[in-house]
Amino acid sequence: MKDLAVFLSGRRVGTITQAAGLRFRYDEEYRAADDPTPLSLSMPLSEAQHGNRVTLAWVNGLLPADREVRARIAERGGVRAADPAALLTVIGLDCPGAVQVVPVDRVEEIHRPAALAPVDDEWIGARIALLRRDEAAWQIADERWSIGGGQSKFTLARGFAGEWYDPQGAAASTHIVKPGVPTARLQALNEHASLTVLRALGIPAARSEYLEFAGQSALVVERFDRVRREGEVLRVHAEDLCQSLGNQTTYERYGGPTAREVVDLLRRHAPGAPERFAEALAVGYLLGSPDGHARNYSALLAGGRVALAPLYDVASSLPYEIAGVGVMHQRKVALAIGGERTFGLVGVDQWQRFLTANSLDVEWGLGRVRELAEQLPDALASTFDALAHLPGADELRPRYVDGVAWSCGRTLDLLEQAGR
Repeated sequence: MKDLAVFLSGRRVGTITQAAGLRFRYDEEYRAADDPTPLSLSMPLSEAQHGNRVTLAWVNGLLPADREVRARIAERGGVRAADPAALLTVIGLDCPGAVQVVPVDRVEEIHRPAALAPVDDEWIGARIALLRRDEAAWQIADERWSIGGGQSKFTLARGFAGEWYDPQGAAASTHIVKPGVPTARLQALNEHASLTVLRALGIPAARSEYLEFAGQSALVVERFDRVRREGEVLRVHAEDLCQSLGNQTTYERYGGPTAREVVDLLRRHAPGAPERFAEALAVGYLLGSPDGHARNYSALLAGGRVALAPLYDVASSLPYEIAGVGVMHQRKVALAIGGERTFGLVGVDQWQRFLTANSLDVEWGLGRVRELAEQLPDALASTFDALAHLPGADELRPRYVDGVAWSCGRTLDLLEQAGR
């Protein structure tokens, strides 16, 4: 594999090499700059070179997790699917955060004018329909963008007048289109409702729309790692917390980061973020969102400043039955709360254990759990009132609203039984 040049917001920050594993080295000029932004919290600027563990974890966080998607990228680029860094030579020009990656002998590709191909509803609808037929068809033609995760998606750029474009080459995308998980009916609408109710509760979450293109409905999420300024789209650096912790495993139960590790990381780098994370953990639990692992939390990085990014990839499992058992049975949250992961079983003891172990104020934490449990059912019902015009909302509403009412009622009962 050729060495890879790594850029943040168009500025070269270092180089990835491969020799007995991956290595990343910062450029000395970049390290000496005024208030430089680290590539990752797992790669502090205090050290010039970083080894295989953190570099590989960081690279994998930029890439689709689906093996078939990776195989198709590899085939298109003539590289090995098992070589994550090589995959970035094919699709590294528009990555998560402010990152762009390109072979060192092709750095001019970073600086070419942005190529935005206008597309219409028919084109977008056909793209969504293709993903519904073929979940691994994330990319078409010679697209050069990369996004992590396992759920099918593709990117678009929205113009300042609301028109849509297919971003090509090094052009920055602004939105992510997700048809939804095919085994969970109306999952894309579920995610839109979840993000909407979070914002209604004052919890920062990615902005989303549920749109129809030529008869094909999909979730369209506005990227929080892009901002519009003075007629152009700028990249904002962000990384998921698996990257921040140098851990390429996603789920806690398989060796991925724990809630304790996340809180410790945030306390070191981002004042106030541990409380925001605890709040996010609580509302995700009450919503019945099973996928709140460390890769679905991100940090925003700007110079030496770090903040927890808006929440994303939040959707409920509650509207979906499993083999005829009750709504809450056999469902688990990704990050254990005080040693418990099963929805409906996290009570005062577990919350106290979590809050105490993470040096968070117990009275504040239990009060916030209660407050969210009291507010969430009505907030979700109001959210569906506002979404009533969307296709499928009348079908999803009772299953989701009733499930959350059960979840919140169960939590309030457990708090009452303990006198809290």
